[in-house]
Amino acid sequence: MILDGIAGAVAANTVIKTAVAMSGLTSILTWLVWAIFIYVIGVKLFPDKNTKVPFKKVLTAVGFAHAPGLLRFFAVTPNMMIPIIFLTQFWIFAGLIISTKQVLGLNLI
Repeated sequence: MILDGIAGAVAANTVIKTAVAMSGLTSILTWLVWAIFIYVIGVKLFPDKNTKVPFKKVLTAVGFAHAPGLLRFFAVTPNMMIPIIFLTQFWIFAGLIISTKQVLGLNLI
């Protein structure tokens, strides 16, 4: 997760100056917020009949879903920055959906 934030800082640094340490801290905070959000909604508010998931498992799933953010290291050229950031954000969002479904054991379809 820290590397994901640093990669985002490297990509954004071509447009605006950002602090690498602040991006690392922001990525950890984002990771925790997403994990708490998924855990509270999926396990506490709307649990399935056999949903018994520890918080650590949700943290791991959210961390793995953010792995495509490492590709932002390749967004150092201004021409490639917007497409790479867009694709990695889409990939992260798709990974969050799939990992949430797998971790919580949801059968939606």
